[in-house]
Amino acid sequence: MKFTYRVIALSSIGFGLGVIVGPLIAALTGSLSASDGAIHLVADELDRLIGNPLAAFVLQAVVCGIYGAVAMGGSAVYGIEKWSVARCTITHYLMVMIGIYVTGFLLRWFSINDMASLLVMIPIMTVPYFIIWLVNYISYRVQLNEINRDLCELKSLAKEAA
Repeated sequence: MKFTYRVIALSSIGFGLGVIVGPLIAALTGSLSASDGAIHLVADELDRLIGNPLAAFVLQAVVCGIYGAVAMGGSAVYGIEKWSVARCTITHYLMVMIGIYVTGFLLRWFSINDMASLLVMIPIMTVPYFIIWLVNYISYRVQLNEINRDLCELKSLAKEAA
C-alpha cells in the first residue's frame, strides 16, 4: 500500500477512535476530579468558555478525533523502510506527545500554568506508549522469525528437489 493511502486509512480509523475514546476519557477524568457525583462530559473551563455544553462536547469530540487521526496516521512512519526503528519510534512518540499537549490545552484539560499536570502527563502517556510499542515489536519479531523459518524450510526443500 502506498504511504499516502496508508496514512489516510490509518488516520480515518484514528479519527473514529478519537471521537469515541477521547470524550469517554474526558468524561471519566472530569467526573472523578469534580467529585460532586455529576457526570462532566467536558472540562468545566471549556464548558464556561464555549457557553453551550453541547457545542463544547462536539468541539471536544472533533479535536479528539483530529488527535486520534494524527496519532494513528502518524504510525505510518513505521512503514518507511529507509528509517531505523529508533527514528520511527522517536518521530511517532513526539507526534503523540505534542498532539496530546495541544489537545489538552485546546480542550482545557490542563493549563499551561499548571506545571504539575504538565509533568504528570509525561509518564501517563509514555508508559502506555512504551507498553503498546513493546507488544507490537515482539509481535512483529515473532512474525518475522516465522517467515524466516518458513523461508529456510523452502530453501532446504528446493535444494533437496534439485
